[in-house]
Amino acid sequence: MKEGPVAWNKGLVLNVLSVTLMSLSPVLNKFSLARLSSAQAAFFSSLFTILFSYANLRLRGHRLVLVRNRVLWLVGLLNAAGVICLFTSLELLSPVMVGFIGRFYIVFAILFSVFYLKEAPSRPQVLCIGAAIAGTFLFVGKELDFSSLMGVASALLYTFFFAWTNVLVKVSVKNLDTSLIHFYSNSISSIFVLGYLLARGEVLLLRFDRVGLGLVCLSALLGNFLGLLLFFEGLKHIEFSKANLIRATSPVLVAAFSWPFFPVELSPMNLSGALLLLASVIGLTLYEGRRSAPR
Repeated sequence: MKEGPVAWNKGLVLNVLSVTLMSLSPVLNKFSLARLSSAQAAFFSSLFTILFSYANLRLRGHRLVLVRNRVLWLVGLLNAAGVICLFTSLELLSPVMVGFIGRFYIVFAILFSVFYLKEAPSRPQVLCIGAAIAGTFLFVGKELDFSSLMGVASALLYTFFFAWTNVLVKVSVKNLDTSLIHFYSNSISSIFVLGYLLARGEVLLLRFDRVGLGLVCLSALLGNFLGLLLFFEGLKHIEFSKANLIRATSPVLVAAFSWPFFPVELSPMNLSGALLLLASVIGLTLYEGRRSAPR
């Protein structure tokens, strides 16, 4: 599986490609929101992800089988809430801010893991989580209006819901194939997102925009399909902790891709907060990798 420098180099390249493609998604989604509402973009993102999940099943030689698991409905609901909050945050904030705040995901993931596994957090975890919280406050600590505060809250909530979703999958539906989980969770999510869309009184076809749909489709293709495929393929060659360490740097790539189109004015305090948040996430990733390594 992991055999020397050749395998390491291949795994490194695959994971760098994966995080690069995934980092393009927030930028593409932000552009799509100039033509679609956040609710419409969330629905079509779920819809396209279903199609690509099914294609992934076929590529891997799996058949689509009926899965009867009640937990998947909760997973789908949480995933739907995460997708809605993600597009809401992108509607209100720049991709740069959403990208950095999105790294708070690992903090919620660890807190949920501690809750489910009934383990007391270690001192390094507490220190890194505290640093991440402080870094987040510094990063968003400029004068914010109500819209920006709602955007920050939505960005934190989307990481919260996605972390809860992934921990629930890991604990409760771990025996199912990953591709099936991906397909069914997004299929169920689309039902809830459609309900949210209709509750807002938005009609899909009356606001049909090919460019907006194309951007959402491209984002789903690069981030939810190709990005994940490359990530899982890369895991065959390098350790999970090292792959996650590469993924932890994604806010830097998101900033690089989006800054020419959606620049953000950052003060020294905001920059120091971004660096502290990124450093704490990398620290958590390194610690988790060391702790889970075989002894």
